[in-house]
Amino acid sequence: MVTDATQVANFVFPACPAIRVDPAVVPAATAGSAYSLNFNASGGTGGYTFSLASGRLPLGLSVSAGGTLSGTVASDGGWFRAVIRAADENGCLG
Repeated sequence: MVTDATQVANFVFPACPAIRVDPAVVPAATAGSAYSLNFNASGGTGGYTFSLASGRLPLGLSVSAGGTLSGTVASDGGWFRAVIRAADENGCLG
C-alpha cells in the first residue's frame, strides 16, 4: 500500500532594513601617497561585510571586507565612481 504524505512548511522572511554606508563621498587621493579610509554601516544587524558593488576604483586602491578603502593610487587624474555595498549578518544589503 502506498500513501501520499504531504508536509507544508510556512516560511517568514522579514523585510530587510535600510542599510546606510558612510561616507557617501570620499576625499580625493594623491598619486604615490598612501590612502586609507574606513567605511561604516548602520541600520542593519551588526557584523557588516563590505564589497565593491559596481564601478571601479583608481588603480592601486581596494576595499576590504572589513570596510577599509586603502592602497597607493598609481596616477593622478580622473573621477572614479564606485558603489560600496555593506551586507549585514542576515544578508541584507545596503
